[in-house]
Amino acid sequence: MDSLLDHARKAEDTAAGLCKFLDEVPQSATDITAIMSELFAISSGLRTLHNGLDYSRYGRYSTRIVEDLNLVLLSIQYTLASVKKSFGQTRFKDSKGVPPYKTILEDLQASCLDEGSSLCERLEIYRVFIIGLFDVLRGELPSNDMNLLGKELARLLENQERIEPGTLRREPRKPSRPQMHQYPTYPTFPINPMHSPLAPSYDPWDQYAPPHAPEAPISPTFSSSSSLTFSSNQTFSTASSSITRVPHWARKVFDGRHSATPFRSAGSTTRALGRDEPGAEDRLLADEFQQVIEMHTLLRSGNNDKDHFRRKLQFCIPLTALKVQREGACLKLCRVNRDSGKLDLWANLKFPLYERMVLFYSAFIAMKHQDLAPVATGLEDWFQQGEREMEQEEFGGKIEDDDLLLAFRIWRDRDSGCVRFETTPFRGRMKKIPIWTAFVTQYIGIRSWIERVDSKRVQLRELHPYIFCDNYKPPRNISGFFELNFKTRDDADGFVDTFRSFRRK
Repeated sequence: MDSLLDHARKAEDTAAGLCKFLDEVPQSATDITAIMSELFAISSGLRTLHNGLDYSRYGRYSTRIVEDLNLVLLSIQYTLASVKKSFGQTRFKDSKGVPPYKTILEDLQASCLDEGSSLCERLEIYRVFIIGLFDVLRGELPSNDMNLLGKELARLLENQERIEPGTLRREPRKPSRPQMHQYPTYPTFPINPMHSPLAPSYDPWDQYAPPHAPEAPISPTFSSSSSLTFSSNQTFSTASSSITRVPHWARKVFDGRHSATPFRSAGSTTRALGRDEPGAEDRLLADEFQQVIEMHTLLRSGNNDKDHFRRKLQFCIPLTALKVQREGACLKLCRVNRDSGKLDLWANLKFPLYERMVLFYSAFIAMKHQDLAPVATGLEDWFQQGEREMEQEEFGGKIEDDDLLLAFRIWRDRDSGCVRFETTPFRGRMKKIPIWTAFVTQYIGIRSWIERVDSKRVQLRELHPYIFCDNYKPPRNISGFFELNFKTRDDADGFVDTFRSFRRK
């Protein structure tokens, strides 16, 4: 068997090969991007699982997952081989000398459906199953969701072997431990908070605003009817104007190009408690909404505990009617009960990875507060709350970007140990809404990653920021590196000292 790292690299290579299709089949860009995101997420999950198998703390549980691991890896091999085979069809040209990319993609999707599931659906099954295997590796018992996914994978693999018999060799039922190589673990860090006072005053950031959101830039694609729709494929969408079809900024957020840091705590099951509204997704698309994220998962209805993986239920509500709050590894979406005036749970979303939770939460509240419809009192969202906050603010200061004054913070998650940067407007009603965030755990301990340019400016050699608005880019210097221009020398000193004080564990 190839090592898990080999499988991870093959998933990354396959995602890279799909880049050409983005340009050549723009009408399918959303689907292609989702597929690429899942491939990168699978790669991250395999690397995390590889690390856990090498780590003596978890290695003693490795025999519990070997059979299921072989099941998912063999199905992944079949799927990646099918995609790679489709790449080979690009050597054929049409009358204009151009490969028929659209036809190739359609044929690939059709062949996947013949095996029982779409390409994106099976990739998300792989991702969720791999994350579940990591939970088992840590000593947890398999959930009912894992058992259902295992049956789904077994059916898929049976169809794959039937359609392409003999293409791959199935491993023995109880093989030896997969070949592993050393891979660095995600560390946790000591708490060393450094807070800077953030006092209000006038900030030019306010001038970018429309009437209902005066503290942040807004895209021309927003309307007052932004909505959140859940189904067996959870769909997060916001309306686009009939005048322009500019791709929504949120479609760039879920690219899978981030680290994969699992939560240590389990969290409650994903479930939806809304009213099933058949056809809600079709109506949104007809009203020119744009789909910005699709996450396949097992949803449990609030009225009973039947699983709805095959049956597609749809629950729809405006973003501005929801309050989102974090509870451990879950985000709880709440709505106001019209009779009692109190908040009722509308949906509970369990996230296996810290990074995906942060991106979902940040995109959610950014779209909610950039909407033209005002947010009702009592629906204020929170990610950090109370004395037992789940994120520790390690540093807080101010940075300048031309005439904009921004709050800059370093957050460390108490559960997963992941570290990230975040900027928000320094003042105004949008001061709690992120402008961008970046996950930086992998740079801990690399002294050359941070370089002082002068007393107030700090250069970062590499960064992948996720941006939650249009018409904004984090500043770069003439060398192309990201640069933080702090308001004061003390802020610059505090940032560098705090980040360099972190140690890998």
